[in-house]
Amino acid sequence: MIRYFRWPVTFDAAKLKQELNLLTAEWQGHYNKSHYEGDWSLLPLRSIGGSVTSGFAVGNNVTGNTYQDTVLLKQCPYMQSVIDFFPCEKTSVRLMKLSTGAVIKEHSDHSLCVEEGELRLHVPVQTHEDVHFFLEDTRIPMNEGGCYYLNLTLPHSVKNESPVDRVHLVIDCLVNDQIKQLLDEPAFRESMQFGKQRVEKRDEETTRRMIEELLRQDTPAAKQLAEELGRELEQPL
Repeated sequence: MIRYFRWPVTFDAAKLKQELNLLTAEWQGHYNKSHYEGDWSLLPLRSIGGSVTSGFAVGNNVTGNTYQDTVLLKQCPYMQSVIDFFPCEKTSVRLMKLSTGAVIKEHSDHSLCVEEGELRLHVPVQTHEDVHFFLEDTRIPMNEGGCYYLNLTLPHSVKNESPVDRVHLVIDCLVNDQIKQLLDEPAFRESMQFGKQRVEKRDEETTRRMIEELLRQDTPAAKQLAEELGRELEQPL
């Protein structure tokens, strides 16, 4: 099981920040409020149906979802080029902001790992040395413009003890044969950390909160997804 690696590429942090600063849309609070303290918010750049009001990132085990670019991504050509750099299908893409003093409590995310067919990549747009990201008991340093994969089925937490808001471009991808071939190359293997396989299912509280939020949106796509998630609750979690 791959725990962590840095993609052997560095993007232009200045261009990323420039586009971030030009966005005037209102940031949305993360729906799962039990997982954090303070302000943890997001802007959807690619979402189900291209909605700018839905920040859900749903695992590839939930079918029937059509992800589309949002109008916000059209304002960010450099971010679009970063997203297009990765040779695979993209699902959810978001800018995620953890404000000064905020904490993401330790938790695990359902099926978010290469072994389950999903690759979540973090590209720090704005960060600081006093932002502390822990994967299990290991602190993972992440630099602006870098690109990082973390196996988020493992327990992880974040504390922003810095004077700036931390903002990451978070790209969810579906693993394909080209990605598998890349991950076998020495440039990737040398930065990989490995561990024992562990896959956590999405907890029931998180699933119920997602269903409530989707039903509140009252759109056909949201209702369909709520039904899919409802079927998960019929299975042991």
